[in-house]
Amino acid sequence: MAQTRNIKYINREFDDFRDQLVEFSKSYFPDTYNDFSPTSPGMMFMEMAAYVGDVLSFYTDTQLRESFLLLAQEDENLYNLAYSLGYKPKVTNTSTVMLDVFQLVPSDASNDYQPDMDYALNIKEGSSFASSGPKFITEKDANFKIDSDLSPLETTVYSINNSTNKPEYYLLNKKVKAHSGEIKLKKFEIGSYSKFLTLTLNDTDIIEIESIVDSNGDKWTEVPYLAQDTVFEAVENIASKDPELHGYNESTPYLLSLKKVPKRFVTRVKSNNTLEIQFGAGENSVVDEDVEFTDNAEIEDAELASVSNE
Repeated sequence: MAQTRNIKYINREFDDFRDQLVEFSKSYFPDTYNDFSPTSPGMMFMEMAAYVGDVLSFYTDTQLRESFLLLAQEDENLYNLAYSLGYKPKVTNTSTVMLDVFQLVPSDASNDYQPDMDYALNIKEGSSFASSGPKFITEKDANFKIDSDLSPLETTVYSINNSTNKPEYYLLNKKVKAHSGEIKLKKFEIGSYSKFLTLTLNDTDIIEIESIVDSNGDKWTEVPYLAQDTVFEAVENIASKDPELHGYNESTPYLLSLKKVPKRFVTRVKSNNTLEIQFGAGENSVVDEDVEFTDNAEIEDAELASVSNE
């Protein structure tokens, strides 16, 4: 019957491995080898085995440490752990400013010389404004036709008509938040259709992807993860968008619309501060469309009518 060996599994460092190997040899092979001097051939093999054990322990500890967010040290692992928790790392910060945007509009003589809002503009989100330093890009629309608590409009008389002594022009003022930055265009030659295509932008300090449009004119939508196939978007509260709610556009200038987006992508910041873009399947036969909801009461009535007809 083979003799049971007493083996310890708590050794972690080179000295522990070497001493345990020496004790193991003395205990179980006392007549086979007994020269444990530092220059003996036997000690050379024991120290080589202890070296291998020490290296393997180091890599085991490192792999375990890198799997915890609080202990990880490698940049690539920190980014991957952050994405697994739903957090998108930021590689740069922008300067933020509240811009005062002005517009001159004439008065409307048919409306008691009030501002003629037919001339009011809507400066779209993403508009760029130059300064003595960096350029600034607006965060939201500056719509002069809207005056609400969330987006107030300041109106002052700019000039008076001397002949009628009535306001001739009004000065409209809207405040809009803007961030420092510059919009750049990058083109890629893709070739044939490919699912889950991955592209890399080698520029650093990228704030966000403004838009992606393919050669067919189809727009791709950024989502938090590729399994998400719907997004919310703000639409202007006008009669053509919603015949029932447009009467409340003074207090609610925008409405939330749920849209199905088969053409979508996600972005990931890499450890070298470059940006990786991964696209979804993007079936060409499916297009973006608004999701319409049906009243539950109507569904229940329809089901009851179907049952009664049977």
